[in-house]
Amino acid sequence: MLLLGGAIVTLRAQSMWDAYNFSQTTYYGTAKSVALGNAMTAVGGDLGSLTLNPAGSAVAPYSTFVLTPAITVTTTNTMGQALQGQNSPYAFQNSETDYRTRFKMPNFGLMLNMDTGKARGLRNWSFGFVGNATHNYQNMIFGSGTNEDTSLAGALATAAGGYSSASLNADWFDTSYNPLPSWQSMAAYKAALIDTYGVSDSDYIGVTERLLPDGSIDVYGLLDQEYSSRRSGNKYDLLTNLAFNISDRFFFGFNMGITSLSFRNEEIWLEAASANPFVLEFGTGDVLHFEKLRMRYSYEADGAGIYAKAGFLWRITNGLRIGAAIQSPTAFGITERYVQDAKTEFTENVYEAKSPQGEWSYDFRSPWSYNVGLAWTIGSFAMLSADYEYTDYSIMKFRAHHDDYYDFSYVNNDIKQYMGAMHSLRAGLEVRPIPALAIRGGYNYSTHPQLEYVNGDRSAFSFGLGYSSAGSFFADLAVRLNYLPEEHLNIYSDYIYDADNNLVMPSPTVNINTTLVDALVTVGWRF
Repeated sequence: MLLLGGAIVTLRAQSMWDAYNFSQTTYYGTAKSVALGNAMTAVGGDLGSLTLNPAGSAVAPYSTFVLTPAITVTTTNTMGQALQGQNSPYAFQNSETDYRTRFKMPNFGLMLNMDTGKARGLRNWSFGFVGNATHNYQNMIFGSGTNEDTSLAGALATAAGGYSSASLNADWFDTSYNPLPSWQSMAAYKAALIDTYGVSDSDYIGVTERLLPDGSIDVYGLLDQEYSSRRSGNKYDLLTNLAFNISDRFFFGFNMGITSLSFRNEEIWLEAASANPFVLEFGTGDVLHFEKLRMRYSYEADGAGIYAKAGFLWRITNGLRIGAAIQSPTAFGITERYVQDAKTEFTENVYEAKSPQGEWSYDFRSPWSYNVGLAWTIGSFAMLSADYEYTDYSIMKFRAHHDDYYDFSYVNNDIKQYMGAMHSLRAGLEVRPIPALAIRGGYNYSTHPQLEYVNGDRSAFSFGLGYSSAGSFFADLAVRLNYLPEEHLNIYSDYIYDADNNLVMPSPTVNINTTLVDALVTVGWRF
């Protein structure tokens, strides 16, 4: 189970989870490669295999053009988790299921095969371009419930502690204050979600909280709470491939890959008085009646990177092949854009604040990886393949631009300390009852690279059919079911601790279970 920190974020503060989010890979490809579980390192002969092994394009003695449209259906179940010690044991216990459907083109390509006319030595070489999706960020999380123990406004008030009210009320781009507050705290103050209390100018109380006679603070009354997160985007590789066939026994190839990354996430928090509005009395004699509040954070990340990959495939006998490939880290340039806004509604008035769009650019290095594979064919009737892939996530690294004061040393040290290797196993089986028809099945299994991760493994099952005409046309169909690891999300940060820094009252949490169903159709022509 993945334990995510509080969903309230501090702008310009990357974490090792951001690094993993940018680096994780879910292979797509042609319908054939997906149906075979992408266990294609030692198979070749298919444009879906080139992301795994660049040598595969030289196996087939013909040129190929393919298109692979697909539909992805994402099912996300969000279930609240009762927290021991809460007066509201069913906080966020509402179960919500969301379905998202998306059409895309995860694979296309053109490969040209050049025959040298030689019987031995360099028999043919291939050159071409392939586009292949390598990850899908589509997801929707929604949780709701009631709570009288903690509040979003309380968490925001705690996070703002230590910052002067002048700094929270300053211009969004004013960097003259030390310490410099986050836009999250500034939006909360400007929109009256939090305010100072007592004689201090740096202690804050939430609009949903009250100050008790003994000086302690608690939630004013029962709150209706909602949280939603809508994620979208993808990673896509554009490959330039070159491969060579030596005597129909040894094949080797190279890829130069350009990766494009697009990630979008919008988070919304809602909090409202469950029954009558809260009556807020001020020392000035003013009275306000709190009804509800909203906090929204919109985030975009776009990046482009470049990497290289080399691989070989060796036909040991006519029925047995082995293959291997190694891929360099991808050197990314990433630009983030973000907007923070907040709103508090009282019976008497409405207060709102919205930041301008912030933008920040930096560099990022993804992991390196290698994969090995084995394929065994039984005449023209059946084929069995298996792959192993190793990816070292501990070498991921953020780097600031030369003119940027921000220091990534803290998060880079976290990556080295807490991230490790991901081990992936893939298997595929193809049976041809008649020459024109292929029946395929596949399986994927991957561990999680976070060293203290519990139940973080992911798996996928796939099935497909293939048709090959007597002429140049062929078509394939695949369906894949992906089981993602369960996420355990704090809706907002824990903030109620005792004098010894022991957690007294946890914030609401939800468990998130996500499955993805991919349906792909490949149409292609050989020439």
